[in-house]
Amino acid sequence: MVLLTAEFSILCISCSRVHHSPVSGHLDSCSFLSLQHSLHTSLDMSMSRPVNVFLGLTLSSKSAGLKGFQLAFVPGPLQGTGDSLDVDNPRVELEVGLRLSLPPLPPDPGVHIQSSQTVESSGLYTLQSILKAQLVKEDKDAQFYCELNYRLPSGNHMKESREVTVPVFYPTEKVWLEVEPVGMLKEGDRVEIRCLADGNPPPHFSISKQNPSTREAEEETTNDNGVLVLEPAQKEHSGLYECQGLDLDTMISLPSEPQELLVNYVSDVRVSPAAPERQEGSSLTLTCEAESSQDLEFQWLREETGQVLERGPVLQLHDLKREAGGGYRCVASVPSIPGLNRTQLVNVAVFGPPWMAFKERKVWVKENMMLNLSCEASGHPRPTISWNVNGTTSEQDQDPQRVLSTLNVLVTPELLETGVECTASSDLGKNTSVLFLELGEGCIPAGDGRGRPRHGQ
Repeated sequence: MVLLTAEFSILCISCSRVHHSPVSGHLDSCSFLSLQHSLHTSLDMSMSRPVNVFLGLTLSSKSAGLKGFQLAFVPGPLQGTGDSLDVDNPRVELEVGLRLSLPPLPPDPGVHIQSSQTVESSGLYTLQSILKAQLVKEDKDAQFYCELNYRLPSGNHMKESREVTVPVFYPTEKVWLEVEPVGMLKEGDRVEIRCLADGNPPPHFSISKQNPSTREAEEETTNDNGVLVLEPAQKEHSGLYECQGLDLDTMISLPSEPQELLVNYVSDVRVSPAAPERQEGSSLTLTCEAESSQDLEFQWLREETGQVLERGPVLQLHDLKREAGGGYRCVASVPSIPGLNRTQLVNVAVFGPPWMAFKERKVWVKENMMLNLSCEASGHPRPTISWNVNGTTSEQDQDPQRVLSTLNVLVTPELLETGVECTASSDLGKNTSVLFLELGEGCIPAGDGRGRPRHGQ
């Protein structure tokens, strides 16, 4: 189909006035086109001398292959506003017809249409139209349908068939890599690397990674769908990847452009000193180090409370008290990549005698019941806990300087009179806690940590 654009111009020489009126039409495979366009304008005819009026036409087309054409002007009558020109209110109307003849357009050599018509004895018409076309790659998304036009006493009608898409097979011209997820990757992510091509059917794909030592490409193992899955991704997966697409019909292999894959990481965090020991009243400096593919931020937290103590790789502790002993955690993180961080815990030991969680405690019990009692102590060096009554005991380290001991014992009248003592001992001294047993209905049920001290009691 050819799109033609025409522009009429009326020029009044005496009054220096120009009027433009664009008109456009479509030219299909026929060789003749008629455009009728009425052009109305007002010309100033009030001057005494004759008025010269010229009619001009400009024709243009953006369609390729339009080489020659013929134009014929069919001027309409010169009309006034009445039976004669009104000198006080002169007006001229021109009606112009355009007739355009073009040479026949060459038929598309790749398209053939065969139509047939059958008339049955009943008068029923059967129409058939067959389209034969040589499809190209650009037709891969084309939708085809046929249109039926017919006339009934009620007027002209039209029906359309459903649209169909025809599979088009064409060779591969380009192969490329695609990585998911898009954006900055980090260790622990699930990363998928797949090959894509612009051919149909797609070629057989293989993915290779350049060996950083030999600079040679080494083929990677993909899943059944030809996708290379890195899960969890590690920094060793970083490198230069390339895809090869092998056309099994022509045995021609097309490579993709090499693509650099960067898996961002944070190395293991190192804290020095690794096992610090200090006397009460002394100072301590802890230093945190780590490497990363991106800029790092450091912060120090108290392990027991999660409180942030310092932002930076160095933590300084002054005038250490016994309570300062325990865990400190260094966190190295990449602020530009959420979730990318590593941590390291260090335990600070402050020398001192054992410290008990409580000195005395009352426990409600029932006579002849099995009772679980707990006793907790801390200190450096690590203390050991002993009980003054016979029973089944067990110990559990809470951290390097804190230990929890549990005693399982039968409540007897003698035990109700004497109570139970637990003693924590170390090279620097010892300390004792006493648990008083009293009969009562409100005793703590067995198995719920009866007798276990609460910190600070």
